[in-house]
Amino acid sequence: MKMLRNLAGYNGNLDEVKTSRGIYRTNRDTKPSVALAQSFGAGTGADSYNYRLANAVLASREIFGERLPAIVQAEVGECLENYGGSNYYIVGENDVYSEGESSSLMSKIDTAGVLEASRDLIKSQGGDITNVVYVAHPAHIERVMQIGEKMGLEGIPFIEKEVVWPTNDSQKWVRSKGMWVPREIATRIHHKIKGLI
Repeated sequence: MKMLRNLAGYNGNLDEVKTSRGIYRTNRDTKPSVALAQSFGAGTGADSYNYRLANAVLASREIFGERLPAIVQAEVGECLENYGGSNYYIVGENDVYSEGESSSLMSKIDTAGVLEASRDLIKSQGGDITNVVYVAHPAHIERVMQIGEKMGLEGIPFIEKEVVWPTNDSQKWVRSKGMWVPREIATRIHHKIKGLI
């Protein structure tokens, strides 16, 4: 069943790409207009998965162009500030912030809310919502893309080659495959009932 595929790691047909920041999987033969990064867990320290996602945003620019703009969830944005990244917008609880603004705001909106705010921002700036690159955890990317596609955000994934779990994150359900899968199944069933996927 399509709704319950790729629960613990994306298995789509993707190219392996090497960057100075690591090895990722994506579709190299595309030119996305914007990167959309979803947080995974709540951590923002150097050992957090969100730090890895900030790194992935920067790695995606090695593949798709140095000037690729990004719209990122608040936790990833905080990590990008620590990396010294530029050319990104942070999607927060109630607003969208440019780089350097209100970095202390932690996102309290869910995946669909982040994608909706991202879509609206792209549209408000005259961008192309049918040509995005999704940056997310390999176990999260399937649902992120399903929700995004339902909103008209067509694109490709950009994920780490290996599935890594943030074992010390304060959100217990992201710490391991065993903790993630039951919650992910329930979340996808909920999203299907609500028409999000």
